[in-house]
Amino acid sequence: MSTLQRIYHVLGRLKYWVVIIGIILVNGFLDENSFYMRHKRLSEIDQLRNEIAMLKERYQRDDERLQELNTNPKVVESLAREKYHMKRPNEDVFVIMEGYEEEETEVVEEEAVMPEEKPEPSTETAETPEADEQAIAETDSTHEIPVQP
Repeated sequence: MSTLQRIYHVLGRLKYWVVIIGIILVNGFLDENSFYMRHKRLSEIDQLRNEIAMLKERYQRDDERLQELNTNPKVVESLAREKYHMKRPNEDVFVIMEGYEEEETEVVEEEAVMPEEKPEPSTETAETPEADEQAIAETDSTHEIPVQP
């Protein structure tokens, strides 16, 4: 017998096993609905469930905070003072920044760029004290908190 006839004879006896192994390979690894893709999708579903749980937890925290802001004016005042640097009338606010570092400018040897010149402040004086107060109020970056009786 030649080698081709022997291979054909062996495959003839094992044809059912060859078909079964082929189906397992296609369904297990190559198909769109394979076991590998199923495992990948299940792990993605678990990850999304964890994310949903985290977002529900955050939603509950934010909802409690919103209820607190709607019912307690002291919380609104503390938020306005801390986050937006607001103040009451006749109060001074000092903002202390942690970790402040001065920006360093890099000088490139080939192209040195000069900084833009700032206009010099005018030396004119205001004619009335009200104009002085208005000029100070315009340059003030803090806001006042309305006081509730």
